[in-house]
Amino acid sequence: MGRRTLSFEQILAGLEGAPPQAGAWTIEQNSNEGYTPKFRIRDGAGNRYYVKLIERNAPAERISTLVLHAAGYNVPFNSIAHFRREDLRRTDKSVYVDAIGKRRPMTPADLEEVLQKLKPAADGRYQGL
Repeated sequence: MGRRTLSFEQILAGLEGAPPQAGAWTIEQNSNEGYTPKFRIRDGAGNRYYVKLIERNAPAERISTLVLHAAGYNVPFNSIAHFRREDLRRTDKSVYVDAIGKRRPMTPADLEEVLQKLKPAADGRYQGL
C-alpha cells in the first residue's frame, strides 16, 4: 500500500474483469434489498454479473473504487453499464427477492416497478454499475 506510484493505466489494468456485453441481458434475480435495487444477470456471452441500478452516483462509485484499489485495498471490478428496457429479459426462472429476503417468481410487474423508480437518460438508457 503506497509503496510505489501507479499510472492511471496501471490502476485500470490491476482490476480483473470485463463489463457485460451490450444487448440482451437475462435477469436471474432481482433483489430489492437495501437502498439500491440490483439485478443478477447473464449477458449474451453467458457471463454472470450483479448490476446495481444507480441513477447519478455510478461515476463517483467507479472513481472511488479505482482510488481505493490504487491505495492497495481489495475491491470488486466494477464498470458503468448502460442498457435499455428492451435489453432486459425475464424468464420463468427469474426470481424476485423482497426486502426481508423472501423469494418468489419474478413477474413482469416486478420489473416495471423497479424501472419506474429510475429516471432514464434523455436517450432512454438506464445506468447501472
